[in-house]
Amino acid sequence: MKLTFYVILEAVERLALDSVRPVKGSDEYLRRKLPLQRFQQIERQYKRAGDAARSLFNYLNIADILRLAIKEDSIRVDERFIKDMKRMRNGAAHVLENLVADYDDVQKLANVRRECLRVLGT
Repeated sequence: MKLTFYVILEAVERLALDSVRPVKGSDEYLRRKLPLQRFQQIERQYKRAGDAARSLFNYLNIADILRLAIKEDSIRVDERFIKDMKRMRNGAAHVLENLVADYDDVQKLANVRRECLRVLGT
């Protein structure tokens, strides 16, 4: 079950990322579009890891990417779903994490699935 949700959430993340990734000047783009504190956090992670031909975009999480896509008006997702999508993606990506702990989580999982499929257009 985790793999299914990981793949769906990865598809939404990829769709959103492809809609916001500028051809050049990504550092400046992120500096302008992200809250200053979040940009500085990502920039520190980037510098700590060394360049290694990576982009600052590699350090964004699904919530960052979705919010950027919303700002660019390329997708529409309610903020409450963004938080749940981030939590579900982390749960699906990490072996020791659970996707659901109680009935509320089951409801959130169903809502995230429905919202992801809506965004993906299926």
